[in-house]
Amino acid sequence: LITLSDGAGVALDWLVEGELAEGAPILLLFHGVCGSSSDVQLSALASACRARGWGACVFNRRGHGIITQDPKRNIFGDTRDTQEVIAHVEKVAAGHPIALVGISAGCAQVVRYVGEQATPTHPSGWARKGPAEPVQCNGSVFCAVGIAAGYDIRVCCRRVRWLWDRLLVFRMLRFFFGGAHAPLRQRHPEAYKRCRAARTAHQFIEAMSPLAGYPSWEAYQEACNPVGPFPAETVPLFMLNALDDPIAVEENVHEHHWMFEHPASILATTTRGSHVGHFDFLGRPRWFTDAVLEFVAAALEWQRSQEG
Repeated sequence: LITLSDGAGVALDWLVEGELAEGAPILLLFHGVCGSSSDVQLSALASACRARGWGACVFNRRGHGIITQDPKRNIFGDTRDTQEVIAHVEKVAAGHPIALVGISAGCAQVVRYVGEQATPTHPSGWARKGPAEPVQCNGSVFCAVGIAAGYDIRVCCRRVRWLWDRLLVFRMLRFFFGGAHAPLRQRHPEAYKRCRAARTAHQFIEAMSPLAGYPSWEAYQEACNPVGPFPAETVPLFMLNALDDPIAVEENVHEHHWMFEHPASILATTTRGSHVGHFDFLGRPRWFTDAVLEFVAAALEWQRSQEG
């Protein structure tokens, strides 16, 4: 558990086998809408990291993984929280390069960070953008990965297929306002009322924006939309989307081909895979873990060649 600058607590769950070898990377993992470090996809990635002798750390966003009194909740994640967590990981794991990996909604903060943060000494030479007072990080992030990203939050949830849309609304209402989270109903009665009335995922997410600390949906988009500040040049970026995904649909992918014009950015699409599926044949683990780790290894090799 770490304490953020505003006093809120978030949980970081680590999986490290013994002492990491010098220069071994750490994958900082970002979960989906209602997820946490217990997600099977993140568990698969963390186990694959351990098998390679790498480290893995899951960042549980506010209200995920642990229950706190903090009234803020952000479905796609908070930019400053992400900056503070990365700075913390850099401090406790000094000397180990960091790869960011997002799953579903977790991709938003990964892509947003790539667009906002910069370090003048980074080999890619990308330019600083974003908040006027960003948290100072040390340039340890050397690549980023997104699995089943929805890209532009202004439109992505409007396109969720009908059945999945209704299921997503049900899950979000139960997760963010049910059980141990029920006190949020009293703290945010108007937002709760609007969320209960929501019939689509987009309506629900728009109604949730006050819980993230923003006065309007427009202000929320400006601060949290991952594709807003995306730069012309970036650290190596790998995005994987399935074209039959009922949540992060094919149209979203086609509208963002411009993000992959830079030679260090890669988009891979599969005909099948659904939403963060990509199972191997005959029940073997999700094969996207192999693709992610191969990309991270290649990006790390590239970075070392630039430094040497």
